[in-house]
Amino acid sequence: MRAWWPSQSISKPFTYALALHDRGAATVARKIDVEPSGDAFNEISLDAATGRPRNLLINAGAITAASLVAGDGTDHRFARVREWFGRFAGRELDVDEDVFRSEVGTAHRYRAIAHLLREFGILDGDPEEALERSSA
Repeated sequence: MRAWWPSQSISKPFTYALALHDRGAATVARKIDVEPSGDAFNEISLDAATGRPRNLLINAGAITAASLVAGDGTDHRFARVREWFGRFAGRELDVDEDVFRSEVGTAHRYRAIAHLLREFGILDGDPEEALERSSA
């Protein structure tokens, strides 16, 4: 029997690392800052001076990091993230579709954050696509 737990917040540094791997430190730094925020992880906020998420551990940073993972569409990017996480876990990882659907169905705050990121030019594409399978 395999142990199961949702990876949500613990996955943020791993997604950030993949974004760094794919885009490089300079590109990621233009989108996500590395300063402490003092905010709750789910705070709807960006740095007033830069318009960027203050760090990767708040949901705005996690959504942005997920949007920076390279791939041809949402499914390909998610497959890359899952494979990347699996390398660290030492095995292939499963997705609990019930948990995923539940999270997506109640992700109104994440949607607000994603649309704010789009408004400030941090997300380049569709905010809904950035949320699909993100690690926020």
